[in-house]
Amino acid sequence: MYAGPWWRATFGLRYGLELLGDLTAGASQIRLIGGGANSPVWRQIVADITGTQVICPEITDAAALGAAIQAAWCDQHAHGVTLEALCEKLVHLDAQSLADPHPDHVAAYQPVYARYCAALEQRHGGD
Repeated sequence: MYAGPWWRATFGLRYGLELLGDLTAGASQIRLIGGGANSPVWRQIVADITGTQVICPEITDAAALGAAIQAAWCDQHAHGVTLEALCEKLVHLDAQSLADPHPDHVAAYQPVYARYCAALEQRHGGD
C-alpha cells in the first residue's frame, strides 16, 4: 500500500492545526472521524505526524450525533441541562482505537514536514 496520500492529508491536518495557533496549543488528543479513522495505520500516522494522541469516538457519524446533541439541548436547556452534560452522556471514546505517538517516528517526520511546509511556501507564498 502506498502511504503518500495519507501523509499528504495528515501534513495538511497538522498544518491546519498549527494555523489555529493558541486554539490548539496544548491539545492532548485528536478525535478522528471518517472512513480513514477505521484504519489503525492512518491513526498511527496522524499520531506520529502531529505528535498527539489519537482516538476515535464510538459514534463516528459526527454530523448526526452533533445534530442529536443540539436537538436535545434545545429541548432540555430550559431545564438546566448543559451541552457539557449532554456530551458527557452521549459522546464515548473507543479505547481500541487509541494511537499514541512514537517518539522516534515523530522525530523522523519532522524534516519531512518541514519540506512539506517549504513546498507550500514556494507554491502558495507566505501568510
